[in-house]
Amino acid sequence: MSRGTAINLRRNWRTLLDKALYGNQDISDDELEALESAIAAALQPVEPQATFREGLRQNLEVARLRKDRGVCIDPVCEARSGVRLGVAFGLLGLLVGTLIYLCLRSPRTKPAESSNKNSV
Repeated sequence: MSRGTAINLRRNWRTLLDKALYGNQDISDDELEALESAIAAALQPVEPQATFREGLRQNLEVARLRKDRGVCIDPVCEARSGVRLGVAFGLLGLLVGTLIYLCLRSPRTKPAESSNKNSV
């Protein structure tokens, strides 16, 4: 935006704002058209490059197909399921190991009796 366009836009905007807020005057169609043309001159439309549009179209098509098939696009989704699976197998292994240890350990011996038998 050139400096002259910015000044023209600001001047038109300030005039209409002053009339609308502080004056009891109606805003004419010519004044609104002047503001509209100043805005149109300041804000030129942007046309994206053809390669960007084509890439965007392809990406959106792939995303739509994956969504239709129920494929998880989010890469975190697979990592979370792997972590959950790892924790589940770890807890299962811990439980099985504890049960095997409890079943196979040798029975504890009774505490040695005192030698009071002989003294009676």
